[in-house]
Amino acid sequence: MSHAPRSRHALLAPLLVAALGAGCSTSPPTVQTWGTMREVLREGDSRGRIEITRAIGPDSIAVGALAGLEGEVTVVDGRAMVAVGSTGEVRTARPGDEAALFVLANVPGWRQVALGERTLDLDALERVIADALTREGFDLEMPVPIRVRGFARTISCHVIAGACPIANPDGPAPRRLEQRDVEVELVGVFADGRAGELTHHTNRSHLHVLAHEMMGHLDAVEISQAVLLVPARH
Repeated sequence: MSHAPRSRHALLAPLLVAALGAGCSTSPPTVQTWGTMREVLREGDSRGRIEITRAIGPDSIAVGALAGLEGEVTVVDGRAMVAVGSTGEVRTARPGDEAALFVLANVPGWRQVALGERTLDLDALERVIADALTREGFDLEMPVPIRVRGFARTISCHVIAGACPIANPDGPAPRRLEQRDVEVELVGVFADGRAGELTHHTNRSHLHVLAHEMMGHLDAVEISQAVLLVPARH
């Protein structure tokens, strides 16, 4: 199991604090995208499309991949973090850092929706999220920025390190991370029917992991006591 150095845990801690709000429309905030999964990963067009620190504001939430597929980008409440695949470093995004793939929304407030006590794998979690979003009045034909908090019995993620292992199996392998029995937050977008654009072909969501000394693109999880955070009504 790989870890970022322990001293960088302090950088991740503020990301695990939500800005909860209340308000009445269930129209999701506009989701902006630069690049698509197909263009960046399958076709290998990994040029920088947007400077991360220029794109975000204090209410931003985002997930993406660095230019050159050099790592993963996660933004919560306007704090942009970068995980570098080649070194395992996790750091604050710097001016000049660019993303090849970037999925961004600005969410001024969040509200909580309990997802139950049972343990959910990723497929089950996506089904439960879809049901919850429908009950909350969201149109699943539109991508919805989301966050999920809970207790992970197991969780695994990867940090891309220069190549997509599916499109380029002979390229640099991603950095693989795994933990057990840890509090986690998942950050990203639920985008049903957007495979190849906003999600991988087997997923209905694009989620990144924030946990103790761990940040990356979610691969698998067994999560319990899960709480979904959705954009607050306004």
